[in-house]
Amino acid sequence: MYSEKIQTVLNKEGKINPTLIQKASYESLKSGSNVIGLAKTGTGKTLAYSLPLLETTKPGDDASVVIFEPTTESVSYTHLTLPTRRDV
Repeated sequence: MYSEKIQTVLNKEGKINPTLIQKASYESLKSGSNVIGLAKTGTGKTLAYSLPLLETTKPGDDASVVIFEPTTESVSYTHLTLPTRRDV
């Protein structure tokens, strides 16, 4: 499902299989559609919305990814969860 580089990073972190929210939202997000996804805490929402965006944004592109978070706690979690550009 994910690019080879992203899958390699996920495998290193023990995230072998995508979760239900990741599977359900992947194609829509990768194609640029808006998605509203509801899932319990710990089900992989952060990776569900961010990995397809990282796959479509390439270094040097005019566009970049900006993620808005409602709380400092959410910012900290997202920062720790996402692979960096150098990883993918």
